[in-house]
Amino acid sequence: LSEVEPPSEVQVDVGEDGKKKHCCPVCGRNCFKASALQKHLRVHSGERPFQCPTCRKSFTQQVHMTEHLRIHTGEKPYTCTDCGKSFTFSSALRRHQRLHTNVRPYQCAVCQKTFKQQSSLKSHQLTHTSVRYQCPICSKSFSRALDSSVCPQGGIRRTGVLLHGGRGQGQPVGGVRGNNSSLVSELPPF
Repeated sequence: LSEVEPPSEVQVDVGEDGKKKHCCPVCGRNCFKASALQKHLRVHSGERPFQCPTCRKSFTQQVHMTEHLRIHTGEKPYTCTDCGKSFTFSSALRRHQRLHTNVRPYQCAVCQKTFKQQSSLKSHQLTHTSVRYQCPICSKSFSRALDSSVCPQGGIRRTGVLLHGGRGQGQPVGGVRGNNSSLVSELPPF
């Protein structure tokens, strides 16, 4: 810890509840355990002592490396009790479980429409921008170049599926980039 005081020299305060708080000398964050402060200080020092033996990616905490290892092993220990789908991370399971409820915690600041997933909100927010893309084959316009997926005349392909006629409709084609992926970068906004 080059620029950070070692944990033994940090300020220890006693909170209103009578419990000790170990204060980070860099940002002032309070930790209730000296060991938690020691882990936190790695954020400031850049120390990443835990390294994945497979890909050499490094982590500040061992638990993060352990979770990362599941990517290589294929382990998916978190299972949805509603549909049986399994996930590598508990956060992914929690995000997925919202699909089975009516909870819609993400709201568009422009039109107040709500969404179950943050990614859906981000995608929706593009509809409020003035930038539009036009399919060079059929002239239909879209808020994102990749949304112009494909027109029946062979326009743009996204995720290897013909989608332009309606989400999920059409027949699978080629690989992930499709045959006309170069058209995506050439689409002019109008």
